[in-house]
Amino acid sequence: MTSESLPLDAGALGGTTARAPGWPWLRLVLAFLGSAFGGGVLLLALLVGIQVAYAGRALPGVRVGGVDLGGLTRADAASRLEASLPGLDHGTLSLVIGGEAVLLDYGELGRDYDAEAMLDSAFAVGRGGTPLARGVEELRALVRGAELTPVVRWNDAALASALRTAAERFDRLAVDAAVSRDDAGRFVMSEATFGRRLDQAAAAADVRAILAAPDAPAQTSVDVLVRPILPRVLTSQAEFARYRAELLSSLDLTTRDGKDTWVIPADQVRSWVSFKPAPFGGLRVEVVGPQMATSLATLAKDVARNPKDAAFLTGKSGQIVGVVEGVNGRALDVAGSMTAIAAALEQFEEGSPPSIQLAVTIIAPKLTTEEANKVAPLMTRLGTWTTNYPPGEGNYWGKNISVPANIISGTVVTAESWFSFWDAVGIPTSEQGYGPGGVIVNGRSDPTGAFAGGICSCSTTLFNAAARAGLELGIRNNHYYYIPRYPLGLDATVWMYTWTSRGDMTFRNDTGHPILIRSTNSYGVVRFDIYGVPDGRTTTFSTPVIKNVVQSVDRTIYTTEIPVGTQKRVEFPHDGMDVWVTRTVTRDGAVIHQETYYSDYKRVDGELWIGVAPSPEPAPAPEPTPSASATTTVSV
Repeated sequence: MTSESLPLDAGALGGTTARAPGWPWLRLVLAFLGSAFGGGVLLLALLVGIQVAYAGRALPGVRVGGVDLGGLTRADAASRLEASLPGLDHGTLSLVIGGEAVLLDYGELGRDYDAEAMLDSAFAVGRGGTPLARGVEELRALVRGAELTPVVRWNDAALASALRTAAERFDRLAVDAAVSRDDAGRFVMSEATFGRRLDQAAAAADVRAILAAPDAPAQTSVDVLVRPILPRVLTSQAEFARYRAELLSSLDLTTRDGKDTWVIPADQVRSWVSFKPAPFGGLRVEVVGPQMATSLATLAKDVARNPKDAAFLTGKSGQIVGVVEGVNGRALDVAGSMTAIAAALEQFEEGSPPSIQLAVTIIAPKLTTEEANKVAPLMTRLGTWTTNYPPGEGNYWGKNISVPANIISGTVVTAESWFSFWDAVGIPTSEQGYGPGGVIVNGRSDPTGAFAGGICSCSTTLFNAAARAGLELGIRNNHYYYIPRYPLGLDATVWMYTWTSRGDMTFRNDTGHPILIRSTNSYGVVRFDIYGVPDGRTTTFSTPVIKNVVQSVDRTIYTTEIPVGTQKRVEFPHDGMDVWVTRTVTRDGAVIHQETYYSDYKRVDGELWIGVAPSPEPAPAPEPTPSASATTTVSV
């Protein structure tokens, strides 16, 4: 077989024959790529050349506000902008505020071009970012140009100052409605006034938007928002507060505690009323305050009631036969009553005025009825003492002794409490039946020199009853000199110059149960009995120890100050001496009280006056008769 007749196998020839038809297209692609590369190289060379040629100059096509800056240096560009751009400092802007206008001058606001910012933007075209970005921006400037908007600046501090000035002119504070009391005590009202405030922030934003536009008109305006300011107290709220105040002030207020009632007159209630802003607006009528506290402090004196201790009844033989019930006391709780009154008035509407329950504090008696009933069957006489005295001017014929004894009689001293003679008796007055009586002044007796003189017979008698009852003894003072009707060394004088300057007699009930003090009075006799629950205590007294006796003398004085033939005992003789007496109180063999009382008795000499007739006056000597030759000499 010849070669012409054999079929050709492309695969056997390595595919050379199969690729032959594709070679022209490949050549075309390669040729295009080569051309593009060459063009790119030329373009790059062009761009690089422009950058080199325009170094320090604005690229071609760069314009600011229509002013071409291409090829200019920064200084030349600045001069061209200054010469070419229209001025911005001519014109006015009106702030329209509630129908009135405030003019703002562009020049006074410092409106002008920001040349540096515009030049920075112009010379940044084609010179920032990556090489590719710079190239694209440079080509765009070459082909289409780069138009930049002018940048406007102004003095923002001047704008803020202008807005503050406008606000000072138009802003107005709100005025609250108010209610006050005039000189006649009537409630008068002043009306509220709405305020207003310029919204300076919103106005500044609107003005800045106009100033920033290069093409802003020379004459333009901005409507400024004025925000209303509401008063905290509206006129209607003050009207209602005044109505409430008049309503509350028309009341005679009735207050009560149980069956007891007290009326507070309307004029006092009116003085309580005050007006205060409510937390969330409005006006609140208030009555709680110093004026109400003053009124209730006065009312407290009427409301106050002292507690009354339960009392014991004694029979003719001296035994306890019954109990008189105690009575609770009360005191006004001023703070609580103020709260109760305020709450009642808060809820009051027109109609019948409220009757208000006052807040009171119950004060229980020291000796309650229950305790008295409990101990009454157990009580016996613990101690007693009797003093016989001569009624006369020295004790106001016995009244200065019987009056205080009757006041003390029936006194109950509760367990662990102290008894004070003056606290029990109080300040003596003539209305009680006291009168002038004896007193020892500077070691001499004055039978009528002291009001309520002679009262010491009462205090001494009670002291001795308490001492024999075995009670704890307190203050005790002996007389200036010893008076024989009292037990030697156990007298107890009292005196009072003022309520705080006094000599007292005291003792304490330390029996653990209440004690009762009873007195018995008859003409020239006073007696005190002390009743209580016996606890086994026993009282003994030592024989008085007497030392340093100074004998007194009794003088007789003949005087014309009393009628002839009469006598008057001005002072009894009293020996001076020092006396000691010891009291011992035991219980179950143990000593619970032991004290030695010392008495320093002074010597007082007696004095008896006897009335005599005055001695006759001697006859006067006759005057000599002068002779005719006598002369008189006067020395100077």
